[in-house]
Amino acid sequence: MGDESKEPKDYEIGHCKPPKKNQFQRGKSGSPTGRPKGRKNLATLFKEEGDKKVRINGPKGPRMVTKIVL
Repeated sequence: MGDESKEPKDYEIGHCKPPKKNQFQRGKSGSPTGRPKGRKNLATLFKEEGDKKVRINGPKGPRMVTKIVL
């Protein structure tokens, strides 16, 4: 096998040290199609929905309560 690598001799390749040609380019994301900024997770969506107010008719008349009462 010939020395096909263009790596400098002082750069050690190993665990957590990939070859320079395989590293992420500067200014480019490692996951360009990943989660969009500002996207809410499932727990946040449930909390927001549970905090919404609904009108109920009780024995003392109508009143507003949240959907989820803790």
